Amino acid sequence: MDAIRSLIRASGAESQAALLIDRSQDGLRGASGRVDAAGEGERPTLRASGAPRRLRSTLASVISATTLICLVSCPTALAAWGAGVEAGVPANAAANTGARVSSVSCASAGNCTAVGVYDTSSNGGTARGLLLTETAGVWSTGVDALLPANAGSLPGVSLPSVSCASAGNCTAVGTYDTSDGNFHGLLLTQTTGNWSTGIEPTLPTNAMPGFALLRSVSCASAGNCVAVGEYADTSGAGQGLLLSETAGTWVTGVEALPPANAAPIQAVAINSVSCASAGNCTAVGNYTDSSGAATHGLLLTETAGVWSTGVQAALPANAGPSSSLSSASCASAGNCAAVGSYQDTSGGNQGVMLTETAGAWSTGVEAALPANSAPVESVFLRSVSCSSPGNCAAVGTYIDSSNSREGLLLTQAADTWTTGVGAPLPANALSPPVASVNSVSCALSGSCTAVGAYTDNVGPNPQGLLVSSAKAPTSLAAAPQIATHGAVGLGVASATLTSGGTGVPGQKITFAAGSLQLCTATTNSKGTAICLISFWEEVFVLLNNRYSATYAATASYLGSTATTAAVTR
Repeated sequence: MDAIRSLIRASGAESQAALLIDRSQDGLRGASGRVDAAGEGERPTLRASGAPRRLRSTLASVISATTLICLVSCPTALAAWGAGVEAGVPANAAANTGARVSSVSCASAGNCTAVGVYDTSSNGGTARGLLLTETAGVWSTGVDALLPANAGSLPGVSLPSVSCASAGNCTAVGTYDTSDGNFHGLLLTQTTGNWSTGIEPTLPTNAMPGFALLRSVSCASAGNCVAVGEYADTSGAGQGLLLSETAGTWVTGVEALPPANAAPIQAVAINSVSCASAGNCTAVGNYTDSSGAATHGLLLTETAGVWSTGVQAALPANAGPSSSLSSASCASAGNCAAVGSYQDTSGGNQGVMLTETAGAWSTGVEAALPANSAPVESVFLRSVSCSSPGNCAAVGTYIDSSNSREGLLLTQAADTWTTGVGAPLPANALSPPVASVNSVSCALSGSCTAVGAYTDNVGPNPQGLLVSSAKAPTSLAAAPQIATHGAVGLGVASATLTSGGTGVPGQKITFAAGSLQLCTATTNSKGTAICLISFWEEVFVLLNNRYSATYAATASYLGSTATTAAVTR
């Protein structure tokens, strides 16, 4: 029974801890169960006022046929991550015990919900569920999760996942201990900002009572969610668990079908799920093959409400026999990303990123680490979030050259993953650091929030970690065509994009006169975009005596607009 309990209770892909990352370094809890910081407008009308008659009559003679060549650059990477802040815990938290924040979901930028655990005793073993809310960019103090009536006095709560369909309407999942010493799956629902008492899911008919957990949840809309995890069947085998909620009602779970090469006595863990729409989801995890010696990444797909048999994840060429996938994110149906870890042929542990395009999964790629990573790499990627296909953020942990654990932040822009960076920590963080980043959620491209844990320099004590990325603000100035100073001439549209007073090169600017789009151009090294407009387009500009320039937000910069009079003298 202890073996079953260990199999089911292990968190995420760390059920393969001996194969991937030593639990003593990457543990979610210590042996006592104490929280461990190392874990986890209106359309303008065409008008003639303000446009000199003599300019309109001689327009054709002054528009030159100049050609401009515009250089286009690739989209930039995610904006800089801001400094981490400490998570506020409930009033019943034990002094100097802190918290671990394991998951975050953002309905919109600056409006997020995070979950995790905190202790009510300095002796450990009293972990309770932690629920945190961010509103308009400000995090409030956490509240305690309300448990089912059969919860034990030492509930041993774990909340590894949360998903928000809209601000204040979220679902969280996890595990709790009952008074008889067993542990059960936990489903928590927030409606219009209020969390209700948790309920226990109904398991498949072949389930052994009292041995189940939930690892992940994804909600396509409020009351329409999918949760995944594991349970022990009556033979003691570990099975993947798939649960569905429709119109606010959770139905009986079903067993996940692993690939044909799975072991007869199965050991399946489903660690994450992401739903692009109701009934169209992707789940990932790991399973043991028929040799009993190798563990593989697992990919499962639900289409129109039906789950297909899982497939094995294809790994980089340097992969050894063991791997696991910890997280998935789908920007649209059939366009997803998954992350996890694998053991390479040299004995190191590497992070892996996989991409699904139009329903087909590509071979995984190895995560590029910060320059200060250890020679023998030890990486675990815990979470991924995609704001659009090919634009994602992933987080996890790595060991640096001083053998310290650091949080890891990775960015994908236009299908290309950049080299990872270490997570910025609060000023009271221990040095050298002990930290992990467990979950990330991106409401918009370049606007992401990540959560995790770090050890402070006071106790030292574990503390919850909250980190947000911030797009750089921009300013756009459009130039008049005829003016005493700074005019660009008729037949030309021009604008300069700056950020912090410096020109921003390589960015696309769109020019328009009312509802008529004139042209687009890319900013040069000084941040200036210039393009030619046709005779009749210039007529529109002069009749309105104005044109506008627009810069759409990117992964790194906020959008901005500008309008100028065509003639200012």
